[in-house]
Amino acid sequence: MHHKKRKSPQSIHNVDKLLTILNDSIQYDPNYYGDDDDDEDEEIEESDEDEDWSDDEDVSWKVRRSCAKCFDAIILSPYGADHQNLAKLSETLLTRFKEREESVLLEILATFKTLIKKSGMNLNRIVNEQPFTNHSIRLLKSKKSKVVVNMINNLSVSVESCPEFLNQSYGRILPMLADLMKNTSETSIRLDVINFFRAISKKIDDESLIRDCSEIILPALETSIHDSYYLIVAEALRVVQNLINKGAKPHPPTCQAAFAKLRVTDMDQEVKDAAILCVGVLLSKGAFEAGDQKSALEVLIQRISNEMTRLSAVKSIQTTMNNPQIKARFQKSFKLKALIFEKRLFDIGWIL
Repeated sequence: MHHKKRKSPQSIHNVDKLLTILNDSIQYDPNYYGDDDDDEDEEIEESDEDEDWSDDEDVSWKVRRSCAKCFDAIILSPYGADHQNLAKLSETLLTRFKEREESVLLEILATFKTLIKKSGMNLNRIVNEQPFTNHSIRLLKSKKSKVVVNMINNLSVSVESCPEFLNQSYGRILPMLADLMKNTSETSIRLDVINFFRAISKKIDDESLIRDCSEIILPALETSIHDSYYLIVAEALRVVQNLINKGAKPHPPTCQAAFAKLRVTDMDQEVKDAAILCVGVLLSKGAFEAGDQKSALEVLIQRISNEMTRLSAVKSIQTTMNNPQIKARFQKSFKLKALIFEKRLFDIGWIL
């Protein structure tokens, strides 16, 4: 059915009758005896072997998974262009976030991701924030990595689609994600959490909200900057750079972590560039003490001498010029002036 709906969305005219069938079928789980409460503090029951039935005896999950795929096709069809229709579908899908079968739950989360993208900037008028947040927090406690990863991805897409959608929920979601990143050893989860932080740093422009979120995000990124995986380090540095650029209050330990990474030379080029640009923004905002400020400026000047890091260093130094104190220090730097003429860096020279 879902293949037919995808290939020819106009071929099925009785969508309302179809939805009635799908609504009943996606809830059909004869072996589930839980209640319908949406308490995010409720532990998720996850068992693999202590049930009295097996997949051979219970195949209802196949029906529920197929229903989720049908919902995905309907969302992408002309029926999904109406906001009221999307709102009804979102309510149905949210009630199934309690799904016990992992493969079905993953399909439901993927379908809800489609709904989020389809809703776009109207997401806050289509999806009820409170139930979505409650279900999200509950699933973030799951012991199944794929469920956690998909839930974090949905949160990231919701911020990218409609930044103000979770405005009332960041205070509940961010601490949990910060703890999750701290306590998990799985690279995929840590990277997805940082991607969620990145979405916030890019999409939210409210300075007050950015400051509130940064009080949780910046301390969480300190350990990420020291991570052994280069991509986590680079993304963490970019998030710090974005947040400080948008008015977040610098977090000293995180600033020191970025400065420490700037000093390292034998690391991935992506991390080098991210560290150089991040420290440039931190310097422009006065995030370092006088001693560290001088040392950081000296390192940036050294990076100009290296062809691989020259472009990033030039951009970083240009950024630091927004700080009058640093600009005055550079104007007195004979070493920098010598490099400008030696490397023909006239895009910096005119500023001095």
